Amino acid sequence: TAATATSLPVNISVGPPVTPTISIVADKNTICAGETINFSIDAQNNEGINPSYDWQINNVSTDSTGSSFSSSTLTDADQVSVVLNVVETCVTASSATSTPVAITVESPVTPTVNITQDLTDVCVGETVTFSLDAMTNEGASPSYVWLLNGTSTGQTGSTYTNSSLSSTDEVSLQMSITETCVTSSAVESSPLSVTVNNAGDNPDG
Repeated sequence: TAATATSLPVNISVGPPVTPTISIVADKNTICAGETINFSIDAQNNEGINPSYDWQINNVSTDSTGSSFSSSTLTDADQVSVVLNVVETCVTASSATSTPVAITVESPVTPTVNITQDLTDVCVGETVTFSLDAMTNEGASPSYVWLLNGTSTGQTGSTYTNSSLSSTDEVSLQMSITETCVTSSAVESSPLSVTVNNAGDNPDG
């Protein structure tokens, strides 16, 4: 009779297929139109050895395949996500899509500032007081500088006084804004002037 031999048994481990997952994070969720926003992978599971990525905006591929994504062209309510493609075989799905991140895009606003004066018709040497009257879109911490004929006076308060004006002088207020979503970081009020009467003139006409 022929001799027989039996190999040693080989133990096979059969595991259940795993489910790939991925999540992303943005460095900010509210931006100004034209501002760059950055997205990166926050966590991924069961991605295997050589996963690939497809970043999408509103479920449309951007052709960006890296582990991060940046854009400066998003519009309000755009949603960014990434598709994880897995080359492993024992998975429940060959790809996984992150929960989209919705972005708020704000339009830049235009700051304005207006001033008033207590007198418009004065005698030589008479003091005129100019005051901040109203402002819009100034943000949290605006700063001011009063201008005389377009040149800084060095005065930065909400009022400015001058007793040596002439009829050709113009006073204005420049406001600087620290907010980012503005059309300009500094704006200037419309200038104001006074009529200065020489001694003997009648200011009231």
